[in-house]
Amino acid sequence: MSADVEDIYPLSPLQQGLLFHVLYEPDTGVYLEQLWMTLTGPLDEARLRAAWDRVIERHPALRTGFVWDGLDEPMQIVVPAASAHTEWQHGDWRGLDATERERRLQAFLAEDRTHAFPLAEPSLMRLALFRTGEREHLLVWTIHHLVVDGWSLPLILGEVGAYYEHREATLARRRPYRDYIAWQRAADTTEGESFWRTELAGFTRPTRIGYQRETPGQPAAEGIHADLRVELDEETSAALRTMARTEQLTLNSVVQGAWAYLLSVHSGKTDVVFGATVSGRPTELAGADEMVGAFINSLPVRVSLQPDRSVADWLRDLQARQAKARQYEHLPLVRIQACAELPPGTPLFDTLLGFENYPLRENLFRGTDSGPALRLLGGTFHTHYPLTVLFIPDEKLGIHALYDTRRLDRDSVQHVLNQLRTLLRNMAQRPRRSLRELSLLTDSERAALTRRQPADLPVPEVTLLDMVEAQIRERPEVVAVVAGTEQLRYAELDARANALAHRLRAAGCTRQTLVAVCLPRGIDLIVALLAVFKAGGAYLPLDPDNPSERLAFLLRDSAAPIALVHSDTAGLLPAFTGTTLAVDAPSEEELWTGSVPTPDDLAYVIYTSGSTGTPKGVRVHHRNVVALFAATASWTSFDHRDTWTLFHSPAFDFSVWEIWGALVHGAKLVIVPFDVSRNPPRFAELLLEQRVTVLNQTPSAFRHLVRAIDKAQDGFAHRLRLVIFGGEALAPADIAPWFARFGHERPRLVNMYGITETTVHVTHHVLTDDGDTPLGQPITGTRVHLLDRYGNPVPDGIVGEIHVSGPGVSAGYLHRPELTAERFRLDPFAENRDARMYRSGDLARYRAGGTLEFHGRLDEQVQIRGFRVELGEIEAALSKHPAIGEAAVLAHTVDGEPHLLAFLVPSEPEASPVRRLRALTEREEHTTLDLPDGSTVFAVNRSETEFMAREIFTDAVYLQGGITLPDDACVLDVGANIGLFDLFVAQHCARPRIFACEPMPPLREVLARNLEVHGIPATMLPYGLGAAEDTVTFGYYPYATVLSGQFADPADERDVVRAFLVQQLESQGVHLADDVLDELLAERLTTESHRCRIRPLSDVIAEHGLTRIDLLKIDVEKSELDVLAGIREEDYPKIAQMVIEVHDVNGRLAQVTALLHRHGYRTTVLRDPQLTTTGLYNVYARRPDAPAAGSSAPPARWRGANRLLADVRTFAAEQLPYYMLPTRWTLVDRIPLTRNGKRDVAALSELAGQRPSAQADYAAPIGTTEIALAEIWVEVLGVARVGRADNFFALGGHSLLATQVVGRIRETCEISLPLHQIFSKPTLTELAEAIEQLREVFPRSG
Repeated sequence: MSADVEDIYPLSPLQQGLLFHVLYEPDTGVYLEQLWMTLTGPLDEARLRAAWDRVIERHPALRTGFVWDGLDEPMQIVVPAASAHTEWQHGDWRGLDATERERRLQAFLAEDRTHAFPLAEPSLMRLALFRTGEREHLLVWTIHHLVVDGWSLPLILGEVGAYYEHREATLARRRPYRDYIAWQRAADTTEGESFWRTELAGFTRPTRIGYQRETPGQPAAEGIHADLRVELDEETSAALRTMARTEQLTLNSVVQGAWAYLLSVHSGKTDVVFGATVSGRPTELAGADEMVGAFINSLPVRVSLQPDRSVADWLRDLQARQAKARQYEHLPLVRIQACAELPPGTPLFDTLLGFENYPLRENLFRGTDSGPALRLLGGTFHTHYPLTVLFIPDEKLGIHALYDTRRLDRDSVQHVLNQLRTLLRNMAQRPRRSLRELSLLTDSERAALTRRQPADLPVPEVTLLDMVEAQIRERPEVVAVVAGTEQLRYAELDARANALAHRLRAAGCTRQTLVAVCLPRGIDLIVALLAVFKAGGAYLPLDPDNPSERLAFLLRDSAAPIALVHSDTAGLLPAFTGTTLAVDAPSEEELWTGSVPTPDDLAYVIYTSGSTGTPKGVRVHHRNVVALFAATASWTSFDHRDTWTLFHSPAFDFSVWEIWGALVHGAKLVIVPFDVSRNPPRFAELLLEQRVTVLNQTPSAFRHLVRAIDKAQDGFAHRLRLVIFGGEALAPADIAPWFARFGHERPRLVNMYGITETTVHVTHHVLTDDGDTPLGQPITGTRVHLLDRYGNPVPDGIVGEIHVSGPGVSAGYLHRPELTAERFRLDPFAENRDARMYRSGDLARYRAGGTLEFHGRLDEQVQIRGFRVELGEIEAALSKHPAIGEAAVLAHTVDGEPHLLAFLVPSEPEASPVRRLRALTEREEHTTLDLPDGSTVFAVNRSETEFMAREIFTDAVYLQGGITLPDDACVLDVGANIGLFDLFVAQHCARPRIFACEPMPPLREVLARNLEVHGIPATMLPYGLGAAEDTVTFGYYPYATVLSGQFADPADERDVVRAFLVQQLESQGVHLADDVLDELLAERLTTESHRCRIRPLSDVIAEHGLTRIDLLKIDVEKSELDVLAGIREEDYPKIAQMVIEVHDVNGRLAQVTALLHRHGYRTTVLRDPQLTTTGLYNVYARRPDAPAAGSSAPPARWRGANRLLADVRTFAAEQLPYYMLPTRWTLVDRIPLTRNGKRDVAALSELAGQRPSAQADYAAPIGTTEIALAEIWVEVLGVARVGRADNFFALGGHSLLATQVVGRIRETCEISLPLHQIFSKPTLTELAEAIEQLREVFPRSG
């Protein structure tokens, strides 16, 4: 052992955890403890320093540092007292008033926290002494939590006082911290681990404060860490103590219960977990209470909230449960964490509770005439948790909140503390009340929430029929309905409806009779709905495109006695036993004089899907719908000048708004045929043709419409004044392209949230281009209450379940009284005792200004390998990728295992080649290959294409010898083969004009596909070039296409193919015997014959009017002289550059170069490094006036499906934890929609059974860094193998193992990797790249 090291021993698990967090955020001041105190009286500063030195010498913990580099696990070292340097700072603050002293103190504390201790250089403490008066000093003590806990602080200060006052003889010997480490290492943890495994079973997600940011933001001006203090008044503090005493509770149990309830309201869960600090000093270890060191432990406290239990009984159960847990409090948190079912790397809790009840006495210095009296002024330290709440027992119970400003802001923490005070007051006042009667809100706050709700709405005493008939009387000749070329005026609509109403009455329809309407979209549908009203009935819309089984169920469940059909749809209802009327049957048009419905009569029943899989019918009255239009009139300003579309199925409640919104205002209703609703370009045309002013869309449908409009050549001169969204959550990305083109003033885009059970719409928000898409505010007369699980209003900013009350709340479910009672509850907030509110299952929170913000559903999560996952979060992350236009994620069982499946729509224009590639490959099977830049091309055979790709893209052989590609280059590609050179040209210059000459039909077919996929506007020339017009026989080698040609001869080509094969195989370490090689050569030289046309190049130049050719590329096996012979003298000056592959047989190379020199070219001759043993050369010819290189075309990043998917997977891994990453990825042309414009989950499930585009398969590490890193992971994690895409945490890694990996990397790779890199780059490939980047900056970090 070194003379400078007195002792060395392992860390306690607590210290290991703290060390990790300190290394993870090294400059944040985390786990620095600061105490400040006054010393009043005479003070000998030298004597004080000497007293501190004696105490440091007395306790090894105060002379401890920490080392970890190169070690299997971190160790703590104790140095001799002479080597333990403690920094002192002095200052004179005399003359400062109290305010300035406080300001100076706070500034000093903040500055002090920014200075991290060198952890390997004890002591890990420092002191500052400021003289504030003649007999008064301020002492600031900063010490690291790695070496001592709060319990140790008064022990240390007492000893300092004893040494200062020469009372050291009274000090008893204290056991060293090493004894605790030995005790802990010897302890049997089996029973403790079993307890915690049972205690935490099923808990998979930390419980968070509702205001907490999901991802860290920027720290506040005061720094990363801040704190806030409040206290309860004396009356409440006394009441809490009395309650605790009366109910036989500890005050700790009371505050833990209050915190659990607060977390339950904030998280919406009845099962919550938070952390609680315990002293960690085992009673089994003699003298533990008097030891100096880091003992404190944090334990998870899991609490189940039982709403109907009394507060006192529930708290007693909590106390008993905690008493049991305290038996196992010495099990370190890191081991408790391993017992939980949380995803690796996820903390057990985000909030920590503590009680400051360690004995910090004020008489530690006795204050004699020869010495000072000490008085503690304050103390603080900051954990790595977003929020730590400390309770200080005093006459007034104090609450000290320490928070991370990157996760929480000051106002939010203040709200939490206010809510906690209110809750404690409620609990103290009435401990026998039930839990559900507690609230985080004061009476005045509850009243303020009620006052914020909209005023009551006077609803006109009319029906929908009354309103439509008023328009019939007022404007009978105005067009009411349009369907294709057919239209009806209001008078005509009235007459046809009257005739049908007579038939309905004759069939037995009377008031509130339910009439099924099974009609396709068209004028007959609107006539039928109005006729049902005229007959006094209510309509049940049935979509004729639905499966017959579903139609049969709806008819049975509804018990509708009459069905209206079209002669074409009558056969859809074979099992219907009621009366069927065909609306297109002849009938007499008569004046209707029958009875009419009342406002409280049923208007319609629309079925919605049920959570149990059984659809349920929602009963809506005329009064509900009339109230809807009255509530929205002030801002919609609907009138007879509007033109609406019926875009949605009548079985979707959005259609109620569309149909009756048009007709009750005397407007025109344009019925959109179903095929047009699924054809966005055609629908866009219809909007223009019909001059539509009011458009209603789901966000999914609107996305497709916007894309179609963006592609329109003639612009979009619309007449829209309102676009209203509903049916789905609206994302900013859905409307951003529209705003970019049309702005937000006209039309106004309005987001409306609604529910079938509350009559279509509940809230509205006028959208602007600020990127904000909230639900908005309730429409007039509608009240939206956000309630917690106990039925109480939640504070602003906290998510609660939406409960809707007001005139839009429907009558409940048809024939489902139990479900109606469950979902339609009495409204406790309404003055009318009979008023009901609907419990939606949707989640939202109120912003401070009263705007609602959507937060999903109560039942939206899925479980993947035990982890609860929000699919919408994954979809939002994937959709942020610039090459993804839309994403959908499903949880799907494959081979009995649940998987996340991603369906991705490549975007236009970023991934246009991928979209075109999909279209071509879906038609028939083709061989494809990815080029070095990720572009996917069609190929004839893989090995040859790989060779050409290396030659063209990797080696860039066509840009050697001084050859350039200017912008707007005219390029003539003779011997285009499959078009790789043309793709290369398109990537290296802007706006090229390419002529691709390829006579071979098999190659020409592949060439055409490659040009189409990559959008290259080349002119294909289906012939070869030669000295004169002719038709000749070409020899074609399917396995060596580049050698095909007019003079193809297997005997001549044998040496070339052999050289290529040998070089290719040897590069892979393969050596073949001669006989095997001969067999392979025979296969490669299989020949086909094709008759091909030959033309002189000058004829081609004349035919296409070419005045210049910037580059002529000639790659025609043994025909290069023939091609050159077809160029007339006057055309040579038009050709600026040539690249010619020459097979040097019979002096051909010399002939070609001599010809080029004679025509004024400078030449360079080079040989392809892959073909050095052959007679093949590349001749580069350039005229003196050849153009300079261009700017190069902007590269398309996503020209291939594999590159795109790899990029998206990497992108997703940067956005999401590993367990939220899909394992299967499928590219699709579009996300399928249902007839209502919503996502078609069933269709996606069918796609899930098809072959995915990509799967997360094993890929072996490549390169020295990846291989070395994989070996480290195998050793540290104890796994059999590690692949390139493997995630450190998914393989069982955690924070302590991460520190080991960092140490091994330092040894093996000679690089200092910051610990946080493992968390931000957890896959093998990502971490290897990070190491390589560090190597570039720091070649050797030693």
